[in-house]
Amino acid sequence: MRRVRTATWIAAAAAAALGLAACGGADDDAGQGAGGPPAETATGKGSPAAGDPVTPAQLVGDWLQLGTVQQVRFSRDGTFAMDYNRGDLDHPSTAAGTYELRRGSVSFLNDEPDLFCFEGDEWTWDVVAREDELHATWVEGGCTVDSGTIWTLTPIHR
Repeated sequence: MRRVRTATWIAAAAAAALGLAACGGADDDAGQGAGGPPAETATGKGSPAAGDPVTPAQLVGDWLQLGTVQQVRFSRDGTFAMDYNRGDLDHPSTAAGTYELRRGSVSFLNDEPDLFCFEGDEWTWDVVAREDELHATWVEGGCTVDSGTIWTLTPIHR
């Protein structure tokens, strides 16, 4: 009887191990599902989204961070405005300055004093376009946002 129980326990343990391997692993892979990267959130941390690097034509416009009132405007002349709380890009409360787009990376320089971000603050996003959204990963944090933070942006005005 003891051999039957031991053999049953070994078979169950082997089946569980095979099940974990098929699903992507154990606890250290939690939340990744099928061995893939963590699910992306509208705002949060995870792996950069898959997609094509953003082009200037795709970037220019007004964008809303999904699930928030945070807005970003990219103008054709290389200027940007950010507003985290009022939703007024003509009078931004957060940051305003210049940006440069190079191969899907957007570098920002806040050159406005007396806003939430300090004058001279710099940060960088890697941005990919997917359907009608932009997925921005903060690769160099700034303006109190940590590196690795991901924003999903939807168009306001196109």
